[in-house]
Amino acid sequence: MIRIATGPLAIILVLAIAGCGPRQASHPQAAQVTPAPSPPTSTTHSWLYRVGQDYAYEEDVAGQAKPVVQTYRYLGQRDGLFTLQFGGHTVTCANPCDVIHVSDGGFHVERLAFDPNTIIGAALTDAFNGQMQVYDPAKGGR
Repeated sequence: MIRIATGPLAIILVLAIAGCGPRQASHPQAAQVTPAPSPPTSTTHSWLYRVGQDYAYEEDVAGQAKPVVQTYRYLGQRDGLFTLQFGGHTVTCANPCDVIHVSDGGFHVERLAFDPNTIIGAALTDAFNGQMQVYDPAKGGR
């Protein structure tokens, strides 16, 4: 038969057992380090439509009856530079982008101020936000 202690002795016994748990350190706990939140990425894209591996962007231009449409290919990121291709030109810019470099493949390089509200700025923003797939020459235009 098991006897259960009652009375003042039982209370002292319970308090003694409760005090036998793990002890807290006498020094304050070190501050916990939380990772910095990752930059927000957009879940929407700016391209109008996609044909194979080409992304079409549209912009209304003053004085023209129809909007201008340009198609871009995303060639990827290397050494912090994002590279796009359109109409025989190569476009590069880092993220964040201040100045866009446009090359015609020769010695001529144009530098443009980055503006996300332009066709080229919208295409680069989509590349920065992962909204374009890297062009695969083996697939051709498909």
